[in-house]
Amino acid sequence: MIQLEVSSKNSKYDERHDVLHVFLGNSSNGFMDEEYPGVYVNRDDSTDDVVGLTLMDFKKRRTSIVNWLPQYKFSL
Repeated sequence: MIQLEVSSKNSKYDERHDVLHVFLGNSSNGFMDEEYPGVYVNRDDSTDDVVGLTLMDFKKRRTSIVNWLPQYKFSL
């Protein structure tokens, strides 16, 4: 499995609200689904490709999130 790198280059962490926003592509024409509790996957409307992630309570639930999303390498 190829892992996509999640780093400060393609993400923004909101410390006040403990939310990590990950940007993987253009999300201007997209939709969001909650695939796991507090894990929102942003997809392109026309291609269904993943273009971003929104991870609620990231620091509190980092271990669970990493287990749910093994295709992403969180280097934060």
